[in-house]
This record gives sequence, C-alpha cells and structure tokens, in this order.
Amino acid sequence: MAPKDLPEGLAEPDLQVTYVSGPLPRCSLHWELRHVTVEAAYDGKTKYGPWAYMCVHCFVDHGVGLGTGRGQRLLPGPRPTGTAAPE
Repeated sequence: MAPKDLPEGLAEPDLQVTYVSGPLPRCSLHWELRHVTVEAAYDGKTKYGPWAYMCVHCFVDHGVGLGTGRGQRLLPGPRPTGTAAPE
C-alpha cells in the first residue's frame, strides 16, 4: 500500500516501518474476535493497552498511531538498499 493509499489522517514517517522476511503475520484482532485470518499491516499499541498485529482497518479503529511507543508499519521483504535503519 503506497502512502497515498493510506486512510485519511494516517501519515507514514520514513523510519516507522519494519521489513518482514517471510509472510506477514495475521491481524490479531480479526483472529481473536472473529477467528478470521486477515494479513496484518501494522504492529502497534491498541487503545486498550496491549500491542497487536493489526490490518489497516483495525489499526484505524483501535490503534494509537505510528512512532516510538505507538506502532510501526509492516512491509514484506528486505529493507531496500540505501534506506537507513532506525536508530
């Protein structure tokens, strides 16, 4: 999903991204609440306190945002060359 495809109000700072080798995890909320497998797009803190893997819709509805102590976007594959790793 390109930044222009993100729901309104969801900015994607450059360093708030984690690259995942292998398949992306499933959305924890969809799985726990509905036993439905949906690919996660974020790893973040929820409004309720605990962290969870969340799809875009769950992140918008239940996440607290991106940044240190809040959440990060999950992207498949290796980090592109020339992209700095978060410090």
